[in-house]
Amino acid sequence: MFERTREEFRPALDAWLDTDPFRNPDAPATPFVMEEYQLEAMQRADTLVSAAEARGQDARDHNQQSDNYVLMAVVFASVLFSVGLSRKLPNPKSGRAVLIVGIVLFIGAPTTVLTFPIEF
Repeated sequence: MFERTREEFRPALDAWLDTDPFRNPDAPATPFVMEEYQLEAMQRADTLVSAAEARGQDARDHNQQSDNYVLMAVVFASVLFSVGLSRKLPNPKSGRAVLIVGIVLFIGAPTTVLTFPIEF
């Protein structure tokens, strides 16, 4: 009667028929929900999904690392801007304040860059 069923489906069908589904109201509705129903293609798909998720996480990590380097480039540019601006301000106190901000950025930026991971 079931000669045309796939080999992967046969264990689930046999297990489902053992539950007497036509008389037992507690039996599963179909053999597709049985634990024995395992498709090789689904197992392969699960493996590929896991690999894709791992590679996606790697991509997000590398993207974050590149964002960090871009941010540090902006901070270094801010150092140059603040040093140049400090010389142009008419009030010497304002110039010193902007220069101090530039010096703090100049010290903090390389220190931060040294904490970044190095990968080759």
